[in-house]
Amino acid sequence: MRRLLLGLLLCATCVQAKEPAVRIGMIASIPPYVYAQQDKGIEVDLIREALRRTGRDAEMIYTPLERVIYGFKAGQIDAAATMDESSGLKAVYSAPYIEFHHVAVALEKNQLAIKQVADLGQYRMVSFRRASNFLGPAFAAAAKAAPEYHEENNDIDLNRLLYKGAVDVVVGDERIFRAIMAQLPESADNPVRVYRVFPAKPYSVAFRDAKLRGEFDKAMAQMRADGSYARIVAHYLDLLPTMTEQ
Repeated sequence: MRRLLLGLLLCATCVQAKEPAVRIGMIASIPPYVYAQQDKGIEVDLIREALRRTGRDAEMIYTPLERVIYGFKAGQIDAAATMDESSGLKAVYSAPYIEFHHVAVALEKNQLAIKQVADLGQYRMVSFRRASNFLGPAFAAAAKAAPEYHEENNDIDLNRLLYKGAVDVVVGDERIFRAIMAQLPESADNPVRVYRVFPAKPYSVAFRDAKLRGEFDKAMAQMRADGSYARIVAHYLDLLPTMTEQ
């Protein structure tokens, strides 16, 4: 009887000691990585599963990039997804958990000559917020040299501007562009060509707590080893439309 009571007390203590949910700042929305309204996506599912394996729940805070950065600096969130050290956050960064594949995209009919990042400087360009910070000095120089360059907060606007002929080139993540292609009817009338002039770009989660970062890294490594990482990614990518290669 005494052992039973002791066991019940220990169980009650375990329940009371459950870790609070980890508040994760997520850039909203960057399909197929983040579908804010559906509370899902490649990154959402990967991070949630990794934290579940550490015994924690994840509370996703969906907001624009600038608000993610501000929220972390202000102590409003515990971690920020899709970050690297160029973000300027004073944080402990996880091992890279996702790679973006940034590309240049143009209308196929225009047959642009793009062999390297520097070639982008001769075209009217649009990219995502803070691209000139994230994509390295060669791209920053091309953006400065371009006859027209600006950055948009909403990725869907990149596709729309290209389809309307308002810009010559979109620079962004290939998977995001393909996911938005699937959403826009005008994609069918505007075949595009992809130019792979950027290396893959790894991103990390910026954490406040080093212990949590370590546990997250361990869980993510386990997911890669047991195949669950690949299954989550494939679930979102298998149905995306394709683009013509250079």
